[in-house]
Parts: sequence; structure tokens; C-alpha cells
Amino acid sequence: MGFLSRLFGKKSSDSEKGAEDRARSQSMAGRETGQTADQQAATRGRMEAEMDAQRERRQPPPGAGA
Repeated sequence: MGFLSRLFGKKSSDSEKGAEDRARSQSMAGRETGQTADQQAATRGRMEAEMDAQRERRQPPPGAGA
């Protein structure tokens, strides 16, 4: 129990509300995002293209090895 909790009687971070928030976020895992399957596929494609571009920028050019 922390000093302020003992001094002012404040609840810890593991209050009922915190537990409810954690339970709600866990129950939402894998649920619909409000996008159609086509929209999700398009978003996924854009994200993968961006990741590929980032990976290419990180790689040294061929023949630039030491």
C-alpha cells in the first residue's frame, strides 16, 4: 500500500473500475472494427506495403558491405 493511499485513503489502481476496463478490453479482442471485410483487407494491404517500404529503407544497398 502506497504512502498516499495510506495517508488519504485513495483506492489503488486495481479498483473495480480498472478491473471492469480490463475485462471489457479482453472481451473486445477479435471483434469487428466497424469496417467491412473489404475495408479491412485494404487497410491490411496498405499497412503491409508500408512495412515492406520501411524494411527496404533499412537494408543497406547491395555492394555497400564492409
